[in-house]
Amino acid sequence: PALQPCKSLSWHNTLPVRARLEQTKPSTIKHNHHASPAPYPITVRKTGLAPERFSVASGIETAEEGIEAGERRTDRQRRPPRTLVAQLGVTPGRVVRVCGWAVTDPTTPSGSAVADHTGTVALLGPETTPPRGSAIDVVGAVVEDGSTGGRAMVVQSLEVAGPSEPEAPLGGAATLEERLDWRYLDLRRAPARLVFEVQTTLEKAMRKVWDAHGFVELHTPKLMATGPRPEELFALDYFDGRAWLAQSPQFYKQMAMAAGLERVFEIGPVFRAEAALDGRHATEFTSVDVEMAWIDSEADVMAFAEEWICYTVAAVADRHGEQIAQSGRGPVAALRAPFPRVTLAEAWEIAQRCGHPGGEGDLDPDAERSLGDAIADQHGSEMVWVTDYPAPLRPFYHMASSEGSPLTRSFDLLWKGLEVASGAQREHRHDRLVAQARSRERALGPIGHYLDFFRFGCPPHGGFGFGLNRLLMCLLGYDDLREVTLLPRDRIRLSP
Repeated sequence: PALQPCKSLSWHNTLPVRARLEQTKPSTIKHNHHASPAPYPITVRKTGLAPERFSVASGIETAEEGIEAGERRTDRQRRPPRTLVAQLGVTPGRVVRVCGWAVTDPTTPSGSAVADHTGTVALLGPETTPPRGSAIDVVGAVVEDGSTGGRAMVVQSLEVAGPSEPEAPLGGAATLEERLDWRYLDLRRAPARLVFEVQTTLEKAMRKVWDAHGFVELHTPKLMATGPRPEELFALDYFDGRAWLAQSPQFYKQMAMAAGLERVFEIGPVFRAEAALDGRHATEFTSVDVEMAWIDSEADVMAFAEEWICYTVAAVADRHGEQIAQSGRGPVAALRAPFPRVTLAEAWEIAQRCGHPGGEGDLDPDAERSLGDAIADQHGSEMVWVTDYPAPLRPFYHMASSEGSPLTRSFDLLWKGLEVASGAQREHRHDRLVAQARSRERALGPIGHYLDFFRFGCPPHGGFGFGLNRLLMCLLGYDDLREVTLLPRDRIRLSP
């Protein structure tokens, strides 16, 4: 009889054949779900008889071994569905299945427990001491733990799905550098996981505000011919020429204004050749960028930013406030708009009154902290805007405060004495933009495509960039940017 190709081989779609295998006893059968595709079509005889041979990639099993493996699979399918520790409840005797990490629990006779991302439950019963850190799959009955007053599981079966080596490289006294070297183990800690749960809630809340205000999401290129601040760019070979990693989506946000998209945002990576190793800077980080058209001044952008940040922080407090407080990182303070505003000149005066020796140019970290403390004492606000930066301290595309003014319509936002955002109203008139670029001795050739955005009409617009990692630092009370970054990158760290 003609042979018909079998679509794929698995124990799900060969069950009708398996019943006949016991009678016909073909010489060989192969069962390997993880092998590469078969080198030739798999076939089944149309007569109803079992094929003489199934072959998938390599390796052979007898028919009896294949059937036994399938029965074991069926046994696993009969197990209860997975239950998270937080969902266990206190119904005595209920049989549940919990999957997670094997951890030590000195309060139980066995000294063992299983932990998932929602909590930990003690394991009771013989032979319940898998290697610490192993990925385990446990079925057992829920009981009340008399020693702790909580819950425990009387183990009925325990499968080590992924065994761990006996000596883990991280202990309770591990330094930050050691934890970053073994980041995937460090992230099993509840406080470390909480950072990224908060990050997820933040981004969801951000998008909710943007959606309510009609924003459009962008994904801009990260390979560029130039950038807003060339001195901060990473260069790389690009076929027969050179390219640079994007240190901001700024040019493309403004292109969107000229394109009529009017309100845009992006959450994405940016790269800056930042050599500092101070816990506040990184060579790669996540930037949250916003640009808005048809504004009257930078004040419109600042007002939107206040609404946006107040809502997102409130969303975190609502969902994670209790967890943050329990981790020692809370409570999350409610933000109230409008935030206090001071000019850069006034900020320096306040810092000097707080004991800072003073200085010129942008605020240094000590001046930022002094200003943050003073504003908190005087106004009860963790936030403060710093405005009216002189033109030499800002990019050439920031709009002048007025005709001939040395100041710009720019701003920074400080939270707890740390700069978390920067923005401005942009110059949207082509002739003035060209003049400002020339006044800064900026070569026009490399930015020709950018300048073209403004040749055929562009509305007044402005925006800001917000550092997501710094936002998390302030929200959760960390002092080091690396604590709130999945895999930090700086001058000396490129792995893992």
